Amino acid sequence: MTFTPTCQSRLADVVTHPWLTVFTATYNRAETLGRTYKSLLELRRPVDTATGKTEEFEWIIVDDGSADETPALVEGWCRDNLLPIRYYRQKNQGKHVAFNNGVGVARGYMFGDLDSDDTYHPDAFKVFYESWNSLSDDQKAVCKGVTGRCVSPHTGEIIGSRLPYEPFIDTVMELRYRYNVTGEMRGVILTDLMRRYPFPVISEGSRFCPETIVWLEMARKYKELVVDRPVLVYNDDASDALTKGRSTNRARENFFLWKAMVNECALRYLRYNPKEMLKAFVGISRDGLLTSRSPRAIVKAVDGWREKLLVTALMPAGAVLALLRR
Repeated sequence: MTFTPTCQSRLADVVTHPWLTVFTATYNRAETLGRTYKSLLELRRPVDTATGKTEEFEWIIVDDGSADETPALVEGWCRDNLLPIRYYRQKNQGKHVAFNNGVGVARGYMFGDLDSDDTYHPDAFKVFYESWNSLSDDQKAVCKGVTGRCVSPHTGEIIGSRLPYEPFIDTVMELRYRYNVTGEMRGVILTDLMRRYPFPVISEGSRFCPETIVWLEMARKYKELVVDRPVLVYNDDASDALTKGRSTNRARENFFLWKAMVNECALRYLRYNPKEMLKAFVGISRDGLLTSRSPRAIVKAVDGWREKLLVTALMPAGAVLALLRR
């Protein structure tokens, strides 16, 4: 089925090969989407030093079935024609479906995910562009994109701990679990690569897919450049409208998250970050039992014999937590 825009600005017909696609999935976020729009109006565009060309970006909004004033709001921005905007609507299916649809229609070389209650730092585009172009061709061949840091809207300071060294070219698992770097981060990923790694529909009727599942799959082959430079202002004053009114018990979805972590990285990083890795070994049993899987089926979902042994040994803890959750 063709995914066609509900409306688009005239500039969207002009900017057909942008360097960056900014993607926003939204659900009843009319009260915060305006500040996201304002931050894009203030986004500074980088210049190609070789050609003198100013690089462009586009904004793709995928509305996951909003029932508020979002359509009228975005239609007004399209008429104003201050940005290349394409606005799509889908029935309520969750961000992972919206994400896949957004990737499918993106025109940019890079693809950046910007939440509908967050704002880009004015220099975010320049940070992504300049950082990527600082890499050699050999480095670009093994990198999926560029990741920067989030800053507090109150202090302007980077949230979390600093990188262990720069340039940091490795997987996000190394960053988080070996070096224990904390704090929110946002980045851009090669659009062509995103098309090769779509978000799975992990269970029928699910409106949520843990993003880590895809990032772990990518990390088998690709690293990323992480920089200690601000790219996003992290606003925490809005309710989570993308999941508002929905169950917070995500045992069905989280079982697949724990499965991915146990199979991909938990044993490797156990000595560096035992708390987080043991959480995965226990979590797969807890959420497996909560979703009516047998102990045998839970162990069968795990690949390596060492991982199977640890899951079996920690299953009593998972069973107790499942009983408490029920």
